[in-house]
Amino acid sequence: MDTTLPPLRAISFDWGDTLAANTGMPYEPVQRRAFSRFEQDLRDLGGKPGTAFVERCLREQFDAYKLSVDTVRNPAGDEMDYLALFARWVTESGLDPAVADEAVARCEDELTDVLALFASVEPVLSELKRRGYLIGILSHIIWSGPACERYFKRHQLDHLIDAYSFSSAVGRRKPDPRHFDDLIGKLGVPVDSILHIGDNPGRDITGAHKYGFKTCLLETGNVHNADDVRDCNPDLRIVRLTDLLELLP
Repeated sequence: MDTTLPPLRAISFDWGDTLAANTGMPYEPVQRRAFSRFEQDLRDLGGKPGTAFVERCLREQFDAYKLSVDTVRNPAGDEMDYLALFARWVTESGLDPAVADEAVARCEDELTDVLALFASVEPVLSELKRRGYLIGILSHIIWSGPACERYFKRHQLDHLIDAYSFSSAVGRRKPDPRHFDDLIGKLGVPVDSILHIGDNPGRDITGAHKYGFKTCLLETGNVHNADDVRDCNPDLRIVRLTDLLELLP
């Protein structure tokens, strides 16, 4: 790392494929089971979800996701609104969304647990906190902000994290400046004192570097285009999260 740069005060992490296994996880089976339980919860509350409810949920959430990442139909890069989908499903089953909050939370909690946390996360974050760094999570994610924060609480990491910024809560995703700016404001430190760590050469490295962050690429094999990985020019490269403990003071 270039020692002429200001000293680091905070470390921000991407989530999927950086702190937890994401690529290749069995999304549809997990989603199908979660929506099946959600359907039963709605029926237990007196709702009438209708026929083929699970298939409808699968189709509509997939369509919303595809729209969110389509640069032609969605040039502004608006993030999908998962909670709006849930509210519509609940309302159209004949229930007031307010009475289904727990059912929605249970469904989202099962959906978020598709991300399998790496064993090294807790010891690495604990050591970075001991060394005095602020810790932030900066993630492009479709699940609601509260659901994502509950994930980190369930895995007993919330006491180590100072700030969260999820694209679902911001309404924009990396590399949109508003997503980065949201985390900077919450951490309360200059952007050039934050090291952002992620696996995506575009969103996490080129995007964060353009906005003023120091950057660290977690190399993940064949997940991303090899030319993009080679050319993204991060300040640091690591192959394991534990490498950070050797590189950071």
